Amino acid sequence: MVLAVLVLVAAAADLRALVKDCTISTIPVGVRLTCEQLVASVTDQADLELAQAREFHLAGLKVAIKTRVTTSVVPYVTGGKSWDATRIDVADRDGRVSFQGHLLGASMGRGSRIAFCGAPLAKPQLVARCPELLAALMAQGPVPLAPPARAPQFLGEAVTVPPGCRTLDASENQFRIQCGQTAYLAYLRVESTDELPKMEAMMREQLIKAFPEAQAGEDRPCKLAGVSTQCRTISMRDASAQFVVYTATAVVRGVPVLIQCGQLGEQKRTHLLCAPLLAL
Repeated sequence: MVLAVLVLVAAAADLRALVKDCTISTIPVGVRLTCEQLVASVTDQADLELAQAREFHLAGLKVAIKTRVTTSVVPYVTGGKSWDATRIDVADRDGRVSFQGHLLGASMGRGSRIAFCGAPLAKPQLVARCPELLAALMAQGPVPLAPPARAPQFLGEAVTVPPGCRTLDASENQFRIQCGQTAYLAYLRVESTDELPKMEAMMREQLIKAFPEAQAGEDRPCKLAGVSTQCRTISMRDASAQFVVYTATAVVRGVPVLIQCGQLGEQKRTHLLCAPLLAL
């Protein structure tokens, strides 16, 4: 047991050494790395199967990237393993591929791990870092790079986590809280007002692509932290129940924010978890 722990500690140290010059930021269920123009990330999706997690991640990349994106499945060898990787080619205005990345994935019990690394082709020294970095990210996941856990906050104010619920991740600018199979709440502080509709569209598209049974519903008036806005709805059903996801954006105290509240369709009022921030 002691030897196993020592090996894990050494591996974590090796991963941190690989990214010592990178900026690390938290994202839902993972971390994002920025090393000059190299971009990498790793996430552990506890409740998403590999195919769904891959679609979810790809949808987010395609929405975030402003120019044409093409994908293809290619063999990729790193860390002594061969992967069926998804290659992401980003073209410039002239149609030439200027940025290329690879997405690797693996099943982990009922969930999955997804790692991405990409860089401009004009920066071969950055491109060359991706194979070793991807191997380390797939082996270690986000935990060695994640900052210390913190309590969820909304614009600096503590958020109450109801009994039976748990914080999945939290940072200064985002958090996610889950209440078993009955509700979840996600918050994101967005960089600018112009980014609000883009982020809202990205999160909705990710859901619809990841869950084939998901359907967009009618918008409805709501309030986000007391600010009147519109809630976009997506409904999905499994064998036992219907689930409704409400996504809302607003500028609260001068700060652009986005929240997403998911709850059982039979819930007539806002779930106790979401009620402090969202009024339907």
